[in-house]
Order: sequence, then C-alpha cells, then structure tokens
Amino acid sequence: MSDSLEEVRDLARAARAAQQSVAELEERLRAAKRELDRIATQELPEKMIALGLRQMSVAPSGNQPGFSVVVKTMYQANIAASWDPERRKAALDWLDANGHGSLIKTEVSVTFPREMRDEALRVKKFLSLEGLEPVMREGVNPQTMKSWFKEIMQSDEPTPPLDKLGAYVERRAVIEEEERQDASGTSQDRRSS
Repeated sequence: MSDSLEEVRDLARAARAAQQSVAELEERLRAAKRELDRIATQELPEKMIALGLRQMSVAPSGNQPGFSVVVKTMYQANIAASWDPERRKAALDWLDANGHGSLIKTEVSVTFPREMRDEALRVKKFLSLEGLEPVMREGVNPQTMKSWFKEIMQSDEPTPPLDKLGAYVERRAVIEEEERQDASGTSQDRRSS
C-alpha cells in the first residue's frame, strides 16, 4: 500500500512539475510575442521607413534561409462585445449618423422554456403579446468592420474617430520566407513545409 501511495505522490509531483513547466512556457511565449510585436510594429518599420525602404531581402546566414521583410500598413477596427453599452452605442450611433449604418446588424433573441419550443417557431411577430422580453443586440461583424475601415482609410473620406470605433492603423514589418531549391533544383516553399 505504501508503494502505491508513493507512486501516487510521484505522479502528483510529476503533474505539478508539468503544470509549472506549461505555465513557464506560456509566459515565455507571451513575452516572445510581445517582443516580436514591438520589433515588427515599431523598431523595424521605423528604421526601414527612415531609410526609404518598403521591402528588403536578407541573405541566408548559417543554416537559416534567406527571407524578405515588407513593411505593410495594417488596418484594424472592432466594436467589441465586451465594451460597456454606452461606448458601443456611441460607436454604432456614429456609424449610423455618418452614412455607414448598413454595417450594423441587429439581433433579437428570446429564451423560451423547453415546453414552448413549438410556440417559439410562431412567435416572431407576436413577442410583446406573449409577455416575453426579447434581448436586442446590435453590432458589426469584426471582419466587415475591418474591411470597411480599410476602405475608408484608403479613400478620400474623412478619418473616422478611431477611439470611438476601436480602430487603429499600424505599419508592420512582415517576414516572408524565400523559396528554397532542393538538390534537384526544385523550388520548395518554406511556408508550406
């Protein structure tokens, strides 16, 4: 019995060690992502633009293949579901008041008890008569919002209020692996290998 208990303790210790290792690796990954983001959105594009470069190639070094770096302008806009209702309303009101209300999608939902399933299929236009309180949500699909924002920013239209719309524009240096050729001269795309 004591051998079995000791085995359980050993497994518990191993599980804790593995859990701690996972937590440490996740923190290292978060830190590495922050570092990559800082370099790719600040240092590298700023230096390249200062030198008048939008793209450059970097030769192979050691066992690292060559690659190219391209500075791209990235657009992001999202009226997040997690925003407080006043902020969401202000963003949606701005879109509507400025001729972009067609981006807004409205969702009305009601939760019915199980025994009212058949009724739920018929009640769409009679919700208020049934004494039910529907929940109404409005929002803009994140990809639709992002596409619209990019289109607006690339047009002659005035810049919308970025803070109000959860929008920003950034320049990002994007690493693009170069194709390698194997010994037979056949091209191999590094991204798919």
